Amino acid sequence: MGDSKGMIDTGLEARRAYLNTLISDVKALDILFEENMIASDKMHIGAEQEFSLVESNFRPSPKAPELLKYLKNKYFTSELARFNLEINLDPKPFTGSGIKDLHHDLINHVNYLREKSADLGIRPVFTGILPSIRNSDLTHDFMTPEQRYYSLDHIMRKKRGEDFRIFIKGVDELNMAHDNILVEACNTSFQVHLQIEPDSFRDKYNWAQAISGPVLAACTNSPLLLENELWMETRIAVFQQSCDVRQVSNALRKKQARVAFGFDWLYGGMSDLIKENIAKYNLLLTREVKADAMKELAAGKAPQLEALCLHNGTVYKWNRACYGSDGIQPHIRIENRYLPSGPSLVDEISNLAFWIGLMNGMPEEAREIWNRFEFMDAKGNFFKAARNGLDTRMIWFGKGYDSVPLILETLLPISRKGLENAGIDKKDIDFYLGVVEKRVSTRKTGSSWMVRTYRNMKKNLTEKEATMALTKAMHEWQVTGKPVHEWRAPEDVLEEVVGNYERVDELMTVNLITLHEDDLADLAFNIMEWQKIRHIPVEDHDGKLIGLLTKRGLKKKKIEKLDLSSTPVSEVMIRNPHVIHPESAIEKAMFVMRTENFTCLPVVKDKKLVGILTDYDILRVIDKIDPEYDDDKGS
Repeated sequence: MGDSKGMIDTGLEARRAYLNTLISDVKALDILFEENMIASDKMHIGAEQEFSLVESNFRPSPKAPELLKYLKNKYFTSELARFNLEINLDPKPFTGSGIKDLHHDLINHVNYLREKSADLGIRPVFTGILPSIRNSDLTHDFMTPEQRYYSLDHIMRKKRGEDFRIFIKGVDELNMAHDNILVEACNTSFQVHLQIEPDSFRDKYNWAQAISGPVLAACTNSPLLLENELWMETRIAVFQQSCDVRQVSNALRKKQARVAFGFDWLYGGMSDLIKENIAKYNLLLTREVKADAMKELAAGKAPQLEALCLHNGTVYKWNRACYGSDGIQPHIRIENRYLPSGPSLVDEISNLAFWIGLMNGMPEEAREIWNRFEFMDAKGNFFKAARNGLDTRMIWFGKGYDSVPLILETLLPISRKGLENAGIDKKDIDFYLGVVEKRVSTRKTGSSWMVRTYRNMKKNLTEKEATMALTKAMHEWQVTGKPVHEWRAPEDVLEEVVGNYERVDELMTVNLITLHEDDLADLAFNIMEWQKIRHIPVEDHDGKLIGLLTKRGLKKKKIEKLDLSSTPVSEVMIRNPHVIHPESAIEKAMFVMRTENFTCLPVVKDKKLVGILTDYDILRVIDKIDPEYDDDKGS
């Protein structure tokens, strides 16, 4: 989550000291620009590769800390969750074979990663959001055990003052509250860095904003979250909402989200952008900074600007301006943070080539872009692309275009020219831009492949099984090295995925029909007839389970001549039914159902109904759990 290696502000003096250092860093940055001390030649490109780790059943593996120790490699680093890691690639010159060299480095790192992770019985998967993640994977137990993450979680929850709310509406709808920041850990990205000449920063940054929508449309790879089909690039909504520390109130005050696209074109320089971030975003973290940037400048050194970089690292712009220094000469760069991880390594590098080519090929009409392009059109394009991918209609310099022809006929030629101007080898330009061209022209993005495959799998599998099978299929295609437009639907699902059940939440039904105690019993009976179900949980108005209705019980009441049309549910329901926790073992649930002759168990967490487990759920997969299970029970 950026440069978050800070500590919670534990006192007023520490906070004041950090703020003084931050102000000093800003003054130093101004001097660096005024004195032309920022690097303006020999431009470089770079990338950060985030990825997820899965077990043999393709569910998230919490073994990232153990793997990191086992790797013993400086290029790998931890992430927020115990099931994610990151690879930091060495920068390459933006010329000649630079893109291909970056690609080869990535392949070598990933091959090493696959070899070492196999020793621990796990494997890496490259995707914007791992399909097989579940809500139970997003507890504090899965947070990487490092103080910086605990600090960040603590201060963000404190500033929020209540649970984080996630509401995303796509084909499905996700509406949930969460008590920590680990929902953000569902996201993994492929962040691209491009060094920028100081004199062109303003126009290049604005251009980066303008092209974000169509670039994202071509690269989507995260359509699923918690078994829900949402946006084509669901990461965008997840990151913004999972890190939103703004408190809800009745006031109409426009307080800016910490994860943001932006609010207007940049009319000044990079310093103005940094100052705006400091003005609009409160400190999240502080740390002691011993270096004095102004003194370092006076001594002829290139300062690190640690305080400035720390604060900048906790403002999550999709296009982020960054400062860096090797101790000899500082540089500035733009980080593209909206590209997802995956679907394949060649797709990622092709996305990189497409973007940096566009950046370097910026047309003359993009200078002082505010005269020709409405900022809100650029912002609207971005969020429409996140929702709809290549089906988005874009507003481009005031005119409407469908995404596919805009990319193929306008943006790819600009990117090609930009790569040619940088001196990138022609065969590499043809290869990487060819991957993007084929993906866009066939409309086969990572997201479209996942959606098609997931829908087909759900015809024969449960949603949870389908997410594991989808993750497995994705991993197998990634190992081949082929770009996503060449991927086909999997032909089979191996036993290692389907049938590996250990916990109740892996089998329970979550798409529930419930009633309240003042509803009519006759309504309950008819719903059971219409929907072909045998059980209906009864909730109070706070979502707490207070009873259970069974079809067998209602039939018995009818035989006894009870008038269900005038009888409330409260008089016929089973009060205080036996329940089970979602993280309980399947074997425990089976034992209870067998010994008590139950046909279902309501699943309850924190007194709230979260699912229901029936004998049918178990019988469907019983041969994979317990071949000796006795299914001779009533219904």
